[in-house]
Order: sequence, then C-alpha cells, then structure tokens
Amino acid sequence: FFFGVLWDITHCSREMANAPMPVLSKVCHAKVQERNYTMHKDRLQNIKPYIDMSSPPEFPHIKIKAKKVKNQQERQAQIDRDNLGLLQRMDEVRNRVAHDKQNPDYSPRSLRADFRKREAAQIAEENKAILKRLDEARSCYSYRSGGSTPR
Repeated sequence: FFFGVLWDITHCSREMANAPMPVLSKVCHAKVQERNYTMHKDRLQNIKPYIDMSSPPEFPHIKIKAKKVKNQQERQAQIDRDNLGLLQRMDEVRNRVAHDKQNPDYSPRSLRADFRKREAAQIAEENKAILKRLDEARSCYSYRSGGSTPR
C-alpha cells in the first residue's frame, strides 16, 4: 500500500514494466553494475559441481599385480638358467673340437653314418634285384623285322 493505493505491476502498461529504474547518478550506477558483473564472473569461475567428477583413488596393491610380476621373474630366471646351460654346452663343443683338431688321427664322425650305410646297402640290394629282372626279361623288339613289330 502506498498512500492507500495498491501498486501492482499488472496495473501498469507493458512499457512501464520494462522501463529501466531511475538512478540518481549514472556514474555510480555504472560502477555498481561493473562491480556486480565482475563478482558474478568470479563466482562462475569458482563454482563447485554438486557431483564429484574426479577420478577414484588409485591403490598401489591393485595397480601393481604382484602375482604377475612374480611369475614373470620366475620365467625370466628359468630362461636365464636354460641359456646358461646352452652356453656351457656350446663351450664344451667348441673346446672339444679345437682339442681334437690338434690330434692328427682325428676324423670327424657323423651321427647318421650307420643309418646312411644301411640305407646305401638297401639301395644297392634293390638295384641288384632290378638288374636281375632286366637280365631275365625277354626283349619285345625284333631285329629281323626292322624293329616295328613285337615278337
């Protein structure tokens, strides 16, 4: 109530409702508006969300899989042992061959020599059997008739 009159914006015209409010000093009003705007921008910059969007905490005992690391170390240790054994065997072979080359009676032996000898003997037997069949077979070619007709 203002002097017995109820002021309501619905009673005013549309132009009056959207009209700017009167101010005493335009300079002071501009400074107040500028200060309010900078405060508004600062509040927008420093606003905190209602929902926590940060990543969950990382637990080292979950990130580092101890069982997997242990298995890899055991596997690497087994590979190292196997490699050491292979190196020792290669060294033995290298030293043995060098020692045997100093011996004048040394002749390198093949590990498959016996197998190759048996195979060569079997091939020789098969060749003898084929030669015997060829010798016993009668010829189908006639020398008298010019070779065009079989006997």
